[in-house]
Amino acid sequence: MQTLSIDTDRDETPAGPPPRRFPGSAVAWLVIVLAVVAVQGRTSLEREAPRQGFERDMALGLTGRYVVGMKSMLGEASAALAIPQLEKALDGSRHPQKGLFLAPVLVELGARERALAELERLAAEPGGGLSSRDAALLLQVYRQGSRSLGADGRRAMEKYGWTGALALSHDRGPGDSDRQAVLCSAKRTFVGAAAFITGAVAALVTGAILFIFALLLRRRGGLRARFSPPESPGEPLIEAFAIYLAGMIVLPALLGRVLPALASASVLLALPAVVLALVWPSLRGAAGTRAALGWHRGAGIWREMGAGVLGYLAGLPLLALALVPVMVLSRFSGKVPAHPIVNEISGDPAVLAFIALLGCVWAPVVEETFFRGMLFGYLRRRLHWAASGVVTGLLFALIHPQGWMAVPVLGMIGFTLCAIRQWRGSIIAPMTAHALNNGVVLFFAFLMLA
Repeated sequence: MQTLSIDTDRDETPAGPPPRRFPGSAVAWLVIVLAVVAVQGRTSLEREAPRQGFERDMALGLTGRYVVGMKSMLGEASAALAIPQLEKALDGSRHPQKGLFLAPVLVELGARERALAELERLAAEPGGGLSSRDAALLLQVYRQGSRSLGADGRRAMEKYGWTGALALSHDRGPGDSDRQAVLCSAKRTFVGAAAFITGAVAALVTGAILFIFALLLRRRGGLRARFSPPESPGEPLIEAFAIYLAGMIVLPALLGRVLPALASASVLLALPAVVLALVWPSLRGAAGTRAALGWHRGAGIWREMGAGVLGYLAGLPLLALALVPVMVLSRFSGKVPAHPIVNEISGDPAVLAFIALLGCVWAPVVEETFFRGMLFGYLRRRLHWAASGVVTGLLFALIHPQGWMAVPVLGMIGFTLCAIRQWRGSIIAPMTAHALNNGVVLFFAFLMLA
């Protein structure tokens, strides 16, 4: 006869509610949103702030160099085509700086009376401050000659860089070394711009062919994705991405407001944050982080780099489409989106080397690791790769300081890099494409502005 036995050693105490999970992903997304708001808010304030005195302006300086170089190489007929556009830009401007930059260019092109009228208007503006003073100095240069300026006046003109040198050399002979340097710089800008346009057209045609070929190959099943989403939920990935953004954007911005004297040094916070973000998934016990980030050789370093170049070229048709709304917005707003770092370009080799290192090494390695590695890896487990690419590309665009007008172009670049990551799996390919994009832009910027 069987008897019913009861195990008195077993704990019959109710287990109770499961332990609460730390809402890491919710906090991470809050930090990401704050970072986007901080970047866009700061960029908007900087762009809308009234300009007093001198600010280096890449777009204006490049425009001046280009049209003067065009006249020097193509003759007076080309100047006649440029003058109406410059006069229109002056008529629609609310900032005195535009007149101070474009007046010397108009004088060089032969529209002397229009330029002097603009300078007289600026000099007579009540409360114009440094802008009125500099306009008066330019009037003195063009009416009494450049040698009429004293040492203080020359220093005031020299802060305008190439444009100031153009004004100071306007009455020098063609054999004067300063005059030759100014005109050679303008010619270099014109040649560089022409080379950039020619290369861009050739690259776009090549990219269109590669894009069509990729679509056909994909349809036939010959182009397969090599990226495998991480098996784990991946919360540590989005947490690490938030730490990265906090270190790069939020903390420096806060420190700059609390301690303005340390604003320039606040970027040093970025490096510890990057290191912490890289080790965060391991600290949280996440498995497969290296595969999620794409930190592997793929089909081999050189093959992955070659794939990155081909992928970047194939994405150029999409980038060209994204340029259309930017050009429309720029035409109506009168603004040209540009990264602030281009205003730091000078002839100093140390400065050029630092900018090149930042744009072609640091940005491709770090940004690809976090955007196409951590963020895309986190989203990819939850969304289709295209949706993940759109979200990643949008965030990539919004945390850059070019402003909202550049979002279509930067977002499309970010989406293309995600597509390359999805195709190759390894992060080497999108890193290469990112470095190629920045390298080409910086090379021609150095050529035209340095």
